[in-house]
Amino acid sequence: MGRRQRERGEPTRALRLLTWLVGSADEVATALANYRKLGLTHFVLSDTPYQREIDRIGDHLLARLREPSA
Repeated sequence: MGRRQRERGEPTRALRLLTWLVGSADEVATALANYRKLGLTHFVLSDTPYQREIDRIGDHLLARLREPSA
């Protein structure tokens, strides 16, 4: 990471690549729970085609995130 990039507070390329969560609803819920343990509390869950993915996230992922073990 370059000095200017650090000074501007920009994430490194590696950090940006690690933020992609791909997998089953259980795998993504586990990954989000791990981020939660690090102190992250807000996430933007988005993919295309948007309507289909919004439905899939709502139907399969959100319930898992509400479970105490997630």
